[in-house]
Amino acid sequence: MGLDVQALVKRYSDTVVVGPVSFAAAEGEFLSLLGPSGCGKTTTLRCIAGFETATGGDVLIDGRSILGLPPNRRDVGLVFQSYALFPHLTVFENVAFGLRLRQRPAPEIARRVADALRLVDLAGLEGRHPSQLSGGQQQRVALARCLALEPRLLLLDEPLSNLDLKLRIQMRSEIRKLQRRLGKTAIYVTHDQGEALALSDRIVVMSAGRIEQIGTPREVYETPRTRFVADFIGASNLLAGVVEPSGTTIRVGDARLTSSDASVPGPVTVLIRPERIRVVAPDTAPASGNLLSARVAEVVYLGEDLQLTLEVDGGISLAVSLKATVAEKELTPGTAVGAWIAREDVRVLPSPEARGA
Repeated sequence: MGLDVQALVKRYSDTVVVGPVSFAAAEGEFLSLLGPSGCGKTTTLRCIAGFETATGGDVLIDGRSILGLPPNRRDVGLVFQSYALFPHLTVFENVAFGLRLRQRPAPEIARRVADALRLVDLAGLEGRHPSQLSGGQQQRVALARCLALEPRLLLLDEPLSNLDLKLRIQMRSEIRKLQRRLGKTAIYVTHDQGEALALSDRIVVMSAGRIEQIGTPREVYETPRTRFVADFIGASNLLAGVVEPSGTTIRVGDARLTSSDASVPGPVTVLIRPERIRVVAPDTAPASGNLLSARVAEVVYLGEDLQLTLEVDGGISLAVSLKATVAEKELTPGTAVGAWIAREDVRVLPSPEARGA
């Protein structure tokens, strides 16, 4: 089953617009729509499901448009953020609800419900009500209700947002394993970049109703195309710089950095990930790459990790992330250090002024 979203537009007014949005998901692919609240990701999902009417564009499954079909004839399953379970119905009746609407025979309903509950490890809880279940169990009931319909396409709208962190991590692993086992195409909406990186085959990064970048988790993290993607996915040092005539040297404040990213001279944004900065002794001999003199301004202990703020000679500040080893006893505010950055870890992005060029 392949999904193809072509120039999809949803307009609420002259100023509130989602799209045009275009992307495709291959059969068996786990594709995430990632972005902040209000970026259009849930609206896009609801247009695919049929709960919103698209203003323009098309949505195709296996090459056939589904926009003219009501939700119950699109052969898609949607797991809502709120789970949308009926509190007065048992687990069995909640999972069977869609099948009863479709007037399936009782033996088929019993078989499908049993199979779905077994898939999500809820067999034996058929007679309980939602109030008797934990948050994780309620999420599994919502997922089982979707799976019982045997849809060609799974749509999941921030299904883990109501769970605590530990359970969220556990459930996202279970969802991914289940999707792989079933081999179904899944479109997953989230604002959690860690969730998207952990779950997805590819990520569609959205902002202000449009797509910023589509790529694998590694691509959007390692090689973001815009400042927004660099800032939204992962921690970042984003610095205003100017590429000098050489095309590989960038002036940032009074400091100079070399980069393996070729660029034309002029204003740019420099991206350096905090975990790519090595803290070395201040008298370390310069090697290939960039070695900057700095002083520790702040130290934050986070268990196995240490977060530093470095004030670099030249008037710039850098956030650094490293493992908390014996170094934590030595790195105190005021300590003189060297900040070493490989040339390939100095990424060059368009400046904000060049946005949309």
